[in-house]
Amino acid sequence: MTFLPRLSHKDHVLKRSSLLLLAFTCLALAGCPTEDPPFEYVLEDQDSGFLSVHGTSDHDVWVAGAADSNGTGLPTVLHYDGAGWTRQDLSGLDLEGTDLWWVHAFTESDVMVAGENGAILRYDGTRFTRMTTPGTRVIFGLWGASSSDVWAVGGQNGGASGFVWHFDGSAWTEMMLPVDHPGAAVFKVWGVSASDVWFCGLMGTLMHWDGSAFSMVASPTTRSLFTLHAIEGEVAVVGGEGTATVLRGADGVFTEVTPMADDGTTPVRMNGVWLTAPGEGYAVGVYGDILRQRGGVWAPEAALFDHLHAVWVDPSGGVWAVGGEILSEPLTSGVVVHRGSPTIESTVTEE
Repeated sequence: MTFLPRLSHKDHVLKRSSLLLLAFTCLALAGCPTEDPPFEYVLEDQDSGFLSVHGTSDHDVWVAGAADSNGTGLPTVLHYDGAGWTRQDLSGLDLEGTDLWWVHAFTESDVMVAGENGAILRYDGTRFTRMTTPGTRVIFGLWGASSSDVWAVGGQNGGASGFVWHFDGSAWTEMMLPVDHPGAAVFKVWGVSASDVWFCGLMGTLMHWDGSAFSMVASPTTRSLFTLHAIEGEVAVVGGEGTATVLRGADGVFTEVTPMADDGTTPVRMNGVWLTAPGEGYAVGVYGDILRQRGGVWAPEAALFDHLHAVWVDPSGGVWAVGGEILSEPLTSGVVVHRGSPTIESTVTEE
């Protein structure tokens, strides 16, 4: 994966100051939208960068991230239960120096987390155990129609050796990809059902599983596609490098849209996306850019202090996004931001 340069501390401070000034100016002027509360920081400057967020409710939220570069060397998994955050105990699982890229919660007591070195961890409501997997490449994405029908995707850190694994409730198996798959890394997977599953990756790769076979899908771009989200009636895919790429898919046909601010600028790269309904959703990216889709139109809505990697909207409508200093190793300074109610507690305790 290509890394962009970090913002300097001075640039961060100037950006945050400008955004605060803009917010106060907006409040003072008629016509500024006020229907949504602002995004607020829940956690800041954590020891490891955060890469994924998912859950089952606003009081059952999971965050996965990189290896702790300042302490144990273990990756970070946090759980929010409505009262506070708990750092999960991952000792004894041979995870030192391992970054965890994705988390998926099936229920409050059934959660999977995946990342480097072929690591897939499963939570049973009490503790995490490490599952046996077919290899040691990096797992960038994970999704399942149920915890006995799960897909994991990835490749090498440099973007080669793409793979798809499937879990049938008993074992993980590597799947044979279509002959016309370019062999590049597969970055994410998401489905509407067990027979309607979508995949995206390097070189603009789009792929579909219909319940019995894979097929390559025509893509309007050859640029990197980092993340997708699928619901009934729409698939959203985001990525890019230098200029953000946003694809909208309907009935198996994908078109590229260009999100643009009033001043004609576009985001640099989008890393995460989540749809709440057809034509509605959020995307997040580097330099804290946040896009909002309304009525099928994507437009910049806000920007924050930190790079963002993933976004999730809980069933009550709360918007969660995570990131930090995630553009070059080591991944540090993790953040969690939130829009909505109730107020989210910011205490973190050890398990």
